[in-house]
Amino acid sequence: GNAGSWIISNNHFYFTDNAAAFKISEAISITSIENLFATISSNYIGGTAPFAGGSPLNETSSTIGTVGIYVNIMNAISKSTISGNVIKNMQRNSTGTGSFTGIAVQSGPADIINNVIGDPLVANDLTFGVNGDILFQGITSVTAQNLFAVSISGNSLNNISMLNTFGNNGQFVGLNYSNTTTSNGT
Repeated sequence: GNAGSWIISNNHFYFTDNAAAFKISEAISITSIENLFATISSNYIGGTAPFAGGSPLNETSSTIGTVGIYVNIMNAISKSTISGNVIKNMQRNSTGTGSFTGIAVQSGPADIINNVIGDPLVANDLTFGVNGDILFQGITSVTAQNLFAVSISGNSLNNISMLNTFGNNGQFVGLNYSNTTTSNGT
């Protein structure tokens, strides 16, 4: 079984060979029907070096949906926490329709606190090219649970560049939520 308490902390997810065709669906993904809760904290996703450093991670898929952190816990025994994670230094210049979501909670209660999506100090840190029709969602928490009060606070979305101005599906959604409270988000 997958029950209990999961801790995913202090990891670095990056790609070292930008010349290769690269496709990422989820860097961190938890899906369970068991009684569990997770702490996902202080992880770095992006770039070509630790701490999401180096040159930008070059996502080459034309249609795949990319999610930095994905949580889907059907029978949670307590709240999960997603905090202090950094998702930055990525680009997608491929042709086609796709999506990018920084943090997604589909099921189960989760506090989403003090995460950074896009580097606040680097212009165009997350870049989606002129030939890509992208649905961008910074944080989405659309869980139907109503047993635990959860919050989304202190997160930031920074320096995101969507260059396609002629696409049909391109949208920017900073925060999409239901059954949660928000505060101090930027």
